[in-house]
Amino acid sequence: MYIVKPILLIILCYSGIYCSPSCPLGAGWVSYNGSCYLFSNQKMKYTEAFAECGQLDSDLLYFYSESDRHDFVTVLNNQKIYKERWWTSLTDSGHDGAWTWGNTAASSLATGNTVVWNTEPDDTHHLENCGALNNQGSVSDEDCSEKHSYLCEYTSNTGCIAGWTQSGTSCYLFASQFDVTSWKGASATCANNQVSTNAPTYLARIETSQEMTTIGTLLSTMSETSQVWWIGMSDQAVEGDWRWENGQKVNQQMLDWANEPNNLGGIQHCGLIYNNGRFGDESCDTLAYYVCKTPTITTLPVMNEVGCPDNWLRAGQKCYKFNTGARHTWQESSDACRRRSSRLLQITTGDQKDWIQYITMQFRAFAFWSGLHFHPGDKTWYWTNEQKANLDLVRWNAEPNDFDGQENCGLILQDGTFNDFSCFKPLPYICELQSEDAPCPSGWIPSPSEDDFSCYFISNTTQKVRATWFESRDLCQQLITNMDGYLLAINNQDELAFIQNLLKQRPTALGWWTGLNDLKTEGVWLYDTSFNNPVKAGLIPWNKEPNNSGGKDYCAVIYYGGRYNDVDCARRAAYICEMDAFGNSSGSQVVINTLTMYFLVLVSSVSSVYTFGAFPC
Repeated sequence: MYIVKPILLIILCYSGIYCSPSCPLGAGWVSYNGSCYLFSNQKMKYTEAFAECGQLDSDLLYFYSESDRHDFVTVLNNQKIYKERWWTSLTDSGHDGAWTWGNTAASSLATGNTVVWNTEPDDTHHLENCGALNNQGSVSDEDCSEKHSYLCEYTSNTGCIAGWTQSGTSCYLFASQFDVTSWKGASATCANNQVSTNAPTYLARIETSQEMTTIGTLLSTMSETSQVWWIGMSDQAVEGDWRWENGQKVNQQMLDWANEPNNLGGIQHCGLIYNNGRFGDESCDTLAYYVCKTPTITTLPVMNEVGCPDNWLRAGQKCYKFNTGARHTWQESSDACRRRSSRLLQITTGDQKDWIQYITMQFRAFAFWSGLHFHPGDKTWYWTNEQKANLDLVRWNAEPNDFDGQENCGLILQDGTFNDFSCFKPLPYICELQSEDAPCPSGWIPSPSEDDFSCYFISNTTQKVRATWFESRDLCQQLITNMDGYLLAINNQDELAFIQNLLKQRPTALGWWTGLNDLKTEGVWLYDTSFNNPVKAGLIPWNKEPNNSGGKDYCAVIYYGGRYNDVDCARRAAYICEMDAFGNSSGSQVVINTLTMYFLVLVSSVSSVYTFGAFPC
């Protein structure tokens, strides 16, 4: 007989499928156009407001673009709040006159199209270094010690990931304090720091005068004035012909060379920028800091996992939340997880250890708090539930060393190794909880049938979400990150009755797209998914249709009365999506986006065969 070693297959979808973000828990949040806003009328100082938003995994309000500001003014007008002033993250503290959103080296410059000053800033008595917003959407500089209301903004799925600085439609990563390398090394590091499967990351190239101003201003706020930074230009191919890495010619009119380039010694062929915004040429082997650049992410991946809360990632029977926004101390992180009915990450199996290591590699810029903490009394490491940690599952990074006797909490690095660290340092963190094993994703409706169990998503009928038949088909796939969603395909009378009953609760003359079409052969109506075909004779209630009255009515909608009609596929309508319930298979082939990343964990030395489900993202 054959001894078959079992294979545990975990499919991790990381394919850039996007869902609408959920606002943080708690009352008072207002959602608009991908962002969530909290209007607090509690009065406090700027630093207190900044910390308060951080406790909510959000930030004091910021505008990265003119459209951000317009979106917020729209929300503000809808709130009908008058004679109020709120703290924003705007400040020039420590860099007088250079206003930024936030006050770190990674803060974004506040450009003219994002800030409308209210006859300001005037910096009365040289004490007004923080920006407050009025109900008209204009800003004034105020004394940071004054007490005002404040505005928090939560945008987990837009812009730049934490650690990157946004300006306009680009994100920038400035090398950390000890991260120096050659020009070639900097180029490779930037490429390896790719944050989106849809866009490359590269050594910064400066393409507009506005961008030049932005980078120069950001560099001027760095604390070490002697720093120099690699950017993506060189004349390695032809002496004096300076080009960016993509071959584009450098616009010399935008660069202040400051008596450079001089190719000293005949070996200076790579370009760098100084903290004062001037440029120089240097040997490509010189060790320097660097600036990476990537386009802003229109919508960061937010995974809607079966059996998990919105925006959590599932693996096995657990759900995980990688909190990369607000940073907390270890205890604050533990409390934040507990408020979500979860706990800080704890590693209890080898499979989980391997999986976590794989996922943390996607967050190259981060270390996260785990639930690991040290009891000096018995010199033992525990998890937050006070279970002793199995240190065979904890891969230390030449640690723990309890430096200065103050490192009693365990963080996990991007390569999956652990460090002991001061519990009072603010860091991102990972929460975990048990999955609920719900059959359908959040927002989907389960069918009552036990024989052919499906989930349905019925879009709303607003103008904003209407789509053509082809767009609707794509949207159904994108709603589920393993691409298994499809337009409605009715297979039996019970399913038809169930859908008809659902639509009766949504009276509209608009209609919803289904997968039914005769695009291939006029008069032969089939579903766009082969595994649902053929259509059962007499099942579809056509209501004296199809008649192809327009000469190009090749796609079918269903109306709230349950009747079908053939219409032009280019018409914009609502849509109904369908998917197999979790754990149920229609016999369709597994479709995996070419951008999907998957991870195989091989488990050996067992003489029986186990079957494991693939966990859809």
